[in-house]
Amino acid sequence: MEDILIAADEDWQHAWTAMTFPAQVGPYERRAVTKFEERDTNMGARYFAADTGTILSIYVYRPGHPDPSIWHDRAITALLLNSRMGPFDPESLSVSAFVPSGGGAPSGIRSVLDGKGDYRSTGVALYRAGEWLIKLRLSSRMLSAEALDEELVRILEGLPPVEGISRTPAYRVPQCASEPTFVEAGRIANDEDSRMRAALSEGLLGGRTIAELRQDPREDGETALGASTYCSIGEKTDRQGIYMLSDGDGRYLIALGDAGFSIGIEPAQILDAVRKANGESAGLYRVTTADGLEVKTFLPFTAMPTPDQAANVALNEAPIVATTRPLPGDEGSETTIYTDD
Repeated sequence: MEDILIAADEDWQHAWTAMTFPAQVGPYERRAVTKFEERDTNMGARYFAADTGTILSIYVYRPGHPDPSIWHDRAITALLLNSRMGPFDPESLSVSAFVPSGGGAPSGIRSVLDGKGDYRSTGVALYRAGEWLIKLRLSSRMLSAEALDEELVRILEGLPPVEGISRTPAYRVPQCASEPTFVEAGRIANDEDSRMRAALSEGLLGGRTIAELRQDPREDGETALGASTYCSIGEKTDRQGIYMLSDGDGRYLIALGDAGFSIGIEPAQILDAVRKANGESAGLYRVTTADGLEVKTFLPFTAMPTPDQAANVALNEAPIVATTRPLPGDEGSETTIYTDD
């Protein structure tokens, strides 16, 4: 984390999205612009309005998974568990869709909460622009939740438009109607031949994953919150949330924290096809991590792993393959295969 040196009266523009962090947003004076990740793939600006004791934070970042509704769910969890600014009343949660500045569909999602402590209200809003998410957080010592929501709308409407605003409708993430029964899964052999075959197969998928992160897969929405793509399973903590596709296609996602780092668990289809052709057992699962800079893939499991297994591997093991996520001006993705553990 590093603060950017910038004059107090000078606007700052994000190179990759052209998103501007103005020196002032209405009554809010900018206090800092901060870089949270290399190559400016996670940036934030903090503002303060002294007359209402209100803090505004604006972020632009490239998440591991681009669904703003998932990261909205994570942001709400973080707010509800925030002991420094809370407590906030979960029963007061009000969720709305909105059309982002420069957009044409209700692809943004925002929420407000009543406070029970030093802060009278808090709120958050997110929307997608290409591979990027734009996120606002607003917390006030004086404004009611209703007034804060009106203020949040005014700020959102006043943001400069950026290119690539999503037209996919945002949605409130529901709890899954049923949850899978997770069982400890084994791993494929960790020898040089097995690692190389897995790495070569998964290396092909690395490029596909990068392409998928650029897609906006669903049709235009109407004017309200859309149908859910993902639902939530298990307990939500400040550390992580677990999400499955609502159609239950055999894969799930672990969203760590609320700043975009994700772990994906899905069938290893290409490696399965290779193993079947060689008369070997199939049904393997791959684990990947993704952030603003790269996608990493790990030695596969022989069946769907538990969330604890997947997280332990993703956070503690070396990958078998890593693929960079290119930024404008880069000469495509770079894939590195690791044959040694």
